[in-house]
Amino acid sequence: MMGFTFRNQHSLEFGIICKTIENPAKPSLRIDRIRILGKDGTIKFEDGYEDKKIELECVVKGSSFEELEIKMQSIIQWISEKGTLVMDYAPTIVMQAKVYEEISPQRYRNHYVFDLIFECDS
Repeated sequence: MMGFTFRNQHSLEFGIICKTIENPAKPSLRIDRIRILGKDGTIKFEDGYEDKKIELECVVKGSSFEELEIKMQSIIQWISEKGTLVMDYAPTIVMQAKVYEEISPQRYRNHYVFDLIFECDS
C-alpha cells in the first residue's frame, strides 16, 4: 500500500492506509456543444480540460472508538484546505488539490473506511 503527501504531511502520519481507485492519466476535455437546426451533429468548442479527480479508498485503524474519532477529526481538519498533493507512486508530480466531496466514514469494529476524492487543478 502506498500513500500520499498533502500539505506537507504524509498520510501515514495520520495512520491512513490507502489504495487508488481512480487516477486518470488525462482529465476530460471541457467541450461546449451547440446544435444547429437543420444540421446533423453538433459544433464542438474545446475549452481546456476539466479538473483531474483522484479517488482513494482509505482505512484508518484505532484501538477504541474514541481513538478513531480523534483520528478522523484530525484527518478532516488536515484535508479541509487546499494544498499541494504528491502521490507516493509519482513523487515528481506536484498538484494543487482540494477535497470538495463529503467524507462518510463507514465504521467497523476497530477501523473506519472512507473515500477521499481530490480535485486537482489542471
